[in-house]
Amino acid sequence: MNVEGQENISFGAPVFSDAPQHVRKIFNYNRMATMLLRYNRAKNLLEFDNLIQLDPSLGDTYKNYVPDLSHNGYKLQNGKLKYEDNIQVVNAEEDLLRQREAPKNTKSGLGLR
Repeated sequence: MNVEGQENISFGAPVFSDAPQHVRKIFNYNRMATMLLRYNRAKNLLEFDNLIQLDPSLGDTYKNYVPDLSHNGYKLQNGKLKYEDNIQVVNAEEDLLRQREAPKNTKSGLGLR
């Protein structure tokens, strides 16, 4: 939301590097699917699932779009959102948990002693 003065309020801004004419992004997909969309504070990056058509012969309707297990993102740089294709997404909480539970004094990568 942009507020300029008391009467000029607008939603969205032309900040997307891949579509400068757009002022906001709306992700439409099949209601049976779930989509990742989150902000990675450590990387200053909006992370989201890549959406693809299940079957192009069914037409270009949101009901035909699902995540394909790859991810894209928008990185904030100089007041713009720079599009990044095919990024690696890691669950930081799971990584911390794995590090805490890692066996110590092991002789192999399998955790055998």
